[in-house]
Amino acid sequence: MKHDSEKSRVDLIPADALLEVGQVLRFGATKYGENNWKGLGNGRERYIGAALRHIYQRDEIVDRESKLLHLAHAASSILFALHLTLNGD
Repeated sequence: MKHDSEKSRVDLIPADALLEVGQVLRFGATKYGENNWKGLGNGRERYIGAALRHIYQRDEIVDRESKLLHLAHAASSILFALHLTLNGD
């Protein structure tokens, strides 16, 4: 018997969406340096604001600079905000 009913179901995360987030992180790492968001001292509010700016791009599906989906940029920012929330903002 396996007791894994309470384990996280990361297998339910859509792989295609996660790969898009990975492309945003690749773009950011190239432009700013790997994991630079960790050392900036930004609070989660800044990342929530960034996510909302990408979400509110109603006339534009793809970010002009990165050529990546605005929703993938938003998801990245939300993940940063979540990380800060989980680990102390």
